[in-house]
Amino acid sequence: MKPNLKFWLVRPLSVLLFLILLLALVTALLVFSNLGTTLVANNVQRFLPGLELEEVEGALVRGVNLKRLQWKNESVVVELQQLKMNNSLDVSIPTTLQVESMQADKLIVKLLDNKNTAATSEPFDLSTIELPLNINAKQVAIKEVEIWQGDKPIRLQNVTLQGYAKGGQIQLEDLQAHIDQLSVPQGEQTLQSRNIDLSA
Repeated sequence: MKPNLKFWLVRPLSVLLFLILLLALVTALLVFSNLGTTLVANNVQRFLPGLELEEVEGALVRGVNLKRLQWKNESVVVELQQLKMNNSLDVSIPTTLQVESMQADKLIVKLLDNKNTAATSEPFDLSTIELPLNINAKQVAIKEVEIWQGDKPIRLQNVTLQGYAKGGQIQLEDLQAHIDQLSVPQGEQTLQSRNIDLSA
């Protein structure tokens, strides 16, 4: 082979092959290791203002555990405690996160009082979060859910659901929960111990 041909053809191809292998190694590190999950969690917090994650463990393609997740903006605070998720990642187009099972001890949603929401009785609207992938959740279980609007919470126990997120829309196919006690602000009536089932 001529020296000029070797210089202009073989060396750039070698460098390109090296960069592809390096990119594959970094991707494998991020997806298959605990260190990669920690790096991704730390960087996600930079791109999503108001997001806080504590004690993230596991691998992104097998399952993730975290002690606490909190997201807040000017109208709502959402906190999830003791999350354990078993999942797989379908890398077809579009990428889909397949959640086989997810358990959490507690979900707290606090609707913050501000000038726009205090004077109206309209339903609240959570801000849109654009996700770079679809989510298919087969079995989600939350031991306790608290929804705070004002000083009285709505408490649900043993919440289970199935659903998916696709194209910016969340679709619930099955939702079941147990209400121990629910205070209704207008007449301060109390609904005692009930099961709710919203199946598609």
